[in-house]
Amino acid sequence: MRVASLALVPVLLVAGTARAQDVLSCQLAPGWTQSEAIHQYTADNLYDYKDGGAEGYLIYGFTGMKSITCKSGANTLTIDVSEMNDADAAYGLFATNRDPRLPIAKIGMGGQVQPLSATFAKGKCYVEIVENAADPGHKVIDAYGVPLSGTGPVKYAQRDTFLISPAGKIVKVWTGVNPNTHSDDVLAEIATEKK
Repeated sequence: MRVASLALVPVLLVAGTARAQDVLSCQLAPGWTQSEAIHQYTADNLYDYKDGGAEGYLIYGFTGMKSITCKSGANTLTIDVSEMNDADAAYGLFATNRDPRLPIAKIGMGGQVQPLSATFAKGKCYVEIVENAADPGHKVIDAYGVPLSGTGPVKYAQRDTFLISPAGKIVKVWTGVNPNTHSDDVLAEIATEKK
């Protein structure tokens, strides 16, 4: 992901912040093509796309978003360019969503590159580049019966956890978990299973 997302970051920076949404194109990076129509979101329909996460955008003065899905070979990325009321709001959204354990990258006013994503703020824009799951047909998700949510171009699997034994048997299932506290439950169950 690091190479794939970083290939598109300079393109978005060159596009400039005032018109970044107007020039959003996968073809600006060699080898990348657009795989579906550009989606547009406003405060009225952002919940359809960022189910459970729209509030964080709205409190920072969200005015609109364009989202594009790009493909290069087996790699698929979704690029979201959100326009905020001002540069402080864009940086605030970036600062809120960044991982404080990881370093800040010199991208725009501040950026961060993670294993499956890259984010940055520049001018009034907050940009997210996310590698889509390696399960495009939802075969694994469907096999485990995990529900999907969201009506936008990106669907999100419910946060479920399956504890699978070395023999391949499902030992325990947690549904609708809170990722901030769930690891303790999983570790406790693993300790119980080892007894």
